[in-house]
Amino acid sequence: MGLAVMGSAAMGFAAAGVASLSAGIIGLLVVAAAPPVAASPAVPLAAIAAAPGTPAEGTVLGRAWPYGTWREWSEAVPGLVESQEVVSHPPCQRGERALPRSSLRRGIRAEGEIALSYLDPDAIPYHVRISDEGERVWVGQGLNYARPQLFIPGDTLPEWEFAVSIGIWEAEVSVATPSDGSMLAALAQDRAQLLVFDPSSSLPAFPVLTFDLGPGERGTALGVSRDGSTLVVGANAPGDAVRLYVFDALVSPPETLWTVTVPVAQWDYIAGVDLTDDGSRILISTYYDWYMVDRDSRTLLQQTANFGQTVAGVSGDGSRLVTGGFDGEVVAWEWDPGSAAYERLWTHWVGEDTWVTAVAISRDGSTILAGTYDYGNPFFCQTLLFAAEQSTPLWSFSEYGGQISEVALSGDGSRAVAGSWGDVENLLWDLTIFSRETAQPLSALSSPGSFYSVDISEDGGVVVAGAKLVHAGILGRGGTVYKIVLDSGAEPGKGPPSEHHRAIETAVFPNPCRGAAEIAWRVAPAARADASVGEESRGASIHIYNVLGEAVRRLHPPMEPGADGRGSVRWDGRDTAGKTVGAGLYFYAVEAGSGRGTGRMTLVR
Repeated sequence: MGLAVMGSAAMGFAAAGVASLSAGIIGLLVVAAAPPVAASPAVPLAAIAAAPGTPAEGTVLGRAWPYGTWREWSEAVPGLVESQEVVSHPPCQRGERALPRSSLRRGIRAEGEIALSYLDPDAIPYHVRISDEGERVWVGQGLNYARPQLFIPGDTLPEWEFAVSIGIWEAEVSVATPSDGSMLAALAQDRAQLLVFDPSSSLPAFPVLTFDLGPGERGTALGVSRDGSTLVVGANAPGDAVRLYVFDALVSPPETLWTVTVPVAQWDYIAGVDLTDDGSRILISTYYDWYMVDRDSRTLLQQTANFGQTVAGVSGDGSRLVTGGFDGEVVAWEWDPGSAAYERLWTHWVGEDTWVTAVAISRDGSTILAGTYDYGNPFFCQTLLFAAEQSTPLWSFSEYGGQISEVALSGDGSRAVAGSWGDVENLLWDLTIFSRETAQPLSALSSPGSFYSVDISEDGGVVVAGAKLVHAGILGRGGTVYKIVLDSGAEPGKGPPSEHHRAIETAVFPNPCRGAAEIAWRVAPAARADASVGEESRGASIHIYNVLGEAVRRLHPPMEPGADGRGSVRWDGRDTAGKTVGAGLYFYAVEAGSGRGTGRMTLVR
């Protein structure tokens, strides 16, 4: 599973289109139309790296860009940016339910319920991913207090999170995970840092690997194969080049297999990556081209022109892929063993003044989903669903008020989800969930803001989505993570919690604290029963860590026999050696029996 890291503008324009577009558009991007570029033969990656200018040669597809600057663009496209003022929203607390379970639009077939609506008043969930069975939800929060998060069934607050930044106006964090959710990779864009977490560890909120990219590099793409064998990071490097890092993720911590630096054209950059199920083929999308790389032979199988910022998708076995871009074309490709290249299977042109902004292909290669942005008429953005063998859509849906930011398909293509910026007036749909058979949504949601990221479980039963609290074209902060369960009243995985996830509710006060803090907790009955079995397991254990994940202090308050599971302990702001620690952000973990709870606190001096 792969995705792009959106280049977020500090003031909240960060989204799949406006923020990253502005970087290239302000520079008066003018591109002439050209015929398709033939696929290049497989060559060693080292040969590309040694031949400056090779990927930059030739022209690219697309119509001429009609507007020269951001101001000219916004003036020429009415309704794109309705306001430049910062829009406030009602006071709220982190984790507060943003919408009731009844907020799914009725009057269509409003199947399912909102099982989670986690609201953050400061950060925006730019990236969301879900494990195959729909239990684990991974979130990359950004803009303010950037951090990855994990949610499990029954959570209203994150099971854990890790602070990448404690400041404001920071870049976003992207996340990627294999199909079973056994690993989380997080890429901090501005810090040019890869973090890898092991959720099965007793304290998953600290990385097993911290990897810094090269000097001057900016991480823009992240992908993990479904089988968890391969981890890929794409970065923009100084001097008009992109750099690819490929890791062996089967070892812990992951180890670098190889890296390569490829010279590219000016303004070019990696928009995203996608991988086959076994990680043997790596699909790279850049502003001007797409590349298919063979992991084991380290060769470039193909380079083909494709003008746009849309992240291409590849089927699980690598036999088919789909691309889209500024030329308004959805293109299906199929691997031809005879020519040892991907040949164009079909092309569907979506219309004048229209970009293809999002594409996806099902794991089995049977179904393709595409989303568009009509910059001539923003109210005619649409999603289109195709059988992979046919250029004519099975259906299309156009009741959106803004560009489609991301789309996703279940493994067999039977379910689809699309997230949209929506219209500023909040009159049309922002999130739509479909079956393959009909354009009539199974469920739809009109949020207060704009959706940036969506994902769907392997069987199509659970959808996760991340939205900004206000419209993408309006300055503002805050966002909501939604989890929608479609197939039954019971959330997958809900019921008796696993041994590792039996809950401990925690709180700390005062927070921020000056010099000392009281950490309080309540142990769930199942975990409390475990904690009372045997003297060695009796009581609670509190671990305190700094932002680097280093252990600061461990406390062992007793649990009184027959108590209701409540307890508290005072931390005096000192480390194990008795020295006063510095001001800053600290994390704590409370463990008792099979239960665990985590939180964070700010220490001031």
